[in-house]
Amino acid sequence: MWKSTIILITSIFILVSCKPQKDEYNPPVFPISEKLSSQAISEELIIGTPYDMFVHGDYIFILAFTEEHWLQAYDKHTGDFVGKFARKGQGPNELIMGTNLTFNSETHILSIYDSQLKKVFYYRIGNEPSDLVSFIRTENLYELGGERVVRNAWPLYTSGNYLIDGQLGEGEGVKSKLKRFQMLSQNGIVSEYNQFPISAEDKYLPHLQTCISVSPNQEKMAVGILNGAILEMFDLKENISLTKVRKFYPPSFDEVDGRVKFGEDMVFGFAFLCSTDTYIYTILIGDKDSNKLNNISVFDWEGNEVCRYETDCPLLRLYSPVDEPDKLYGIAVSDNQEFYLVSFDLKL
Repeated sequence: MWKSTIILITSIFILVSCKPQKDEYNPPVFPISEKLSSQAISEELIIGTPYDMFVHGDYIFILAFTEEHWLQAYDKHTGDFVGKFARKGQGPNELIMGTNLTFNSETHILSIYDSQLKKVFYYRIGNEPSDLVSFIRTENLYELGGERVVRNAWPLYTSGNYLIDGQLGEGEGVKSKLKRFQMLSQNGIVSEYNQFPISAEDKYLPHLQTCISVSPNQEKMAVGILNGAILEMFDLKENISLTKVRKFYPPSFDEVDGRVKFGEDMVFGFAFLCSTDTYIYTILIGDKDSNKLNNISVFDWEGNEVCRYETDCPLLRLYSPVDEPDKLYGIAVSDNQEFYLVSFDLKL
């Protein structure tokens, strides 16, 4: 099956410029740096580009469009294919564009956000192949006051609210009410955050490609940018409140013939984030080559560097199960540019 590039990075040409102050940035310094070997779980998978993943019981679930379905399940011990779920379509209970997922390990409820329909689809996750994924209901974000440009959405189970990612905040037309992040309740918008870690005129290109992780207890959020490397931490307990910003590598763009493209000195940043209530696990490129994905870089929720593992395979996605704190599961990329499942035994 044809694959997308490992990281969706191209020379972007837009009529803007982005030149942040470089003296604000300091490369990360990890107190521990070790090699970490992977255990291959599966052979190469026949799936589209994976957007997200989670682990429950004996199964690994991947959000990837394959054979008209958005959710694929595999045995986490053998790598065997178990089933496909969440059919694509415009009929009852069908998705068009699965963008991100949230799994509640206490209630075993999965949500998948459809960025085209602006709906959240809820499923119950079982323990046996016969009842592995059962549809429950949908929630329409339009009806809660959500705007048309919502990139990702996460149900916050403890409050009943939704956290939504509006990408670039306020704009013209349909974006006029949109903020960078908002919380929606049944009564409308209850909190919003519209600040950026770089100046307003420079925000556009770096924030086109970001990765976000909400902690399992849903009290914290981490945001990392790919074009450059900036890591932000937020408190979500009562509203959306910034707690820490770490700036490692500045976004860099050069103007050529009136257009803007990646600068020759661009150091790429965060390709993916996942988190526990204690740590933020990242794939931090930290190199001018955007495909340097052979690492797991760990931070705490204060943004402090904890450990950097050099892995024996390039990684695209990660997941840390609540009930396996010393284990990481991942989606790796083979020499054939195909995806396969791996796990790691952590040493933290």
